[in-house]
Amino acid sequence: MESSGSTILREVDNETMISLIQELKTWVANQTIVPELPDKTLELFLHSCFYDITASKQTLLSYFKLRIESPFYFSDRNPRAECIRDTATTSYSILLPGTTPEGYKVILCGHLPWDGRYEYKINMKRFMMQIDMWLSKIDVSNGLYLVIDSKNSSMSHYKSASFDAVKKLITYFQEALPVRLKKIFFTNISAGTNMLLNMAQPFLSKKICLMLEKYTVGDDGYLNFIPNHMLPVDFGGELGTINDLNVQAQKELEDYYEWFEEQDKIIKSLAEKQASPINRGMMNGICTPLCDSWGLIYDYRQAKPL
Repeated sequence: MESSGSTILREVDNETMISLIQELKTWVANQTIVPELPDKTLELFLHSCFYDITASKQTLLSYFKLRIESPFYFSDRNPRAECIRDTATTSYSILLPGTTPEGYKVILCGHLPWDGRYEYKINMKRFMMQIDMWLSKIDVSNGLYLVIDSKNSSMSHYKSASFDAVKKLITYFQEALPVRLKKIFFTNISAGTNMLLNMAQPFLSKKICLMLEKYTVGDDGYLNFIPNHMLPVDFGGELGTINDLNVQAQKELEDYYEWFEEQDKIIKSLAEKQASPINRGMMNGICTPLCDSWGLIYDYRQAKPL
């Protein structure tokens, strides 16, 4: 991925990093719900939790627990499947190149003009596939901006959204995403977007609510946070068009076909382990504190500013 040259805030020296990674490795070796992971992945979780070892463990547990319990979103993830390819013609999700001056990555997503084929759950599945792919490719960043543009959004886009589907997405971002989420911008806000936000409200933590920024049609204040060279021409920037970038994003996803096959095998193996009576009992022991600490996990990540 392209870099703007910003200094990454590692916040710990190399010796401490090695020690923390080793501690996580030892812990992972004794877990049935977490597979063996490369050092880079463990560092990603540590960084997202400001190197708090307890929060990192909780986030890892939540990350894999969500995958085991949500097979629709995290199993059979074939980026070349027709249903996944179709989503690229109804919506877009793009990791913009480079970083902001603060070292933040930016994800830009939104709907394409309504053509009657949009399905919320399938689009969310592809979106989470893309996030997993991006996390596997990029190094740690100081944080993440999520920009959700509602220019083409309508009530029709959200009629297939259910409380369960919305909750799954929110759970992923609040409990399991190994990234320091900084702001969520809703641009060109529409009635459909407001409806979705109302559905999401019961599941949002106070921290997430404070990150939300809504901009009505004609209000481009959010552009103050993102350099022009990172934005598509559709947003007054210097990159290509949304359509061209979306085609590239889908090709990038399809090129990861084998990677998703391997990830599916890992999740299937973990699910089979948890299906045994002994491990079901262990999962029950894990499940309750994870649910109880839903807000706690996110508080760790936001415990101190960058």
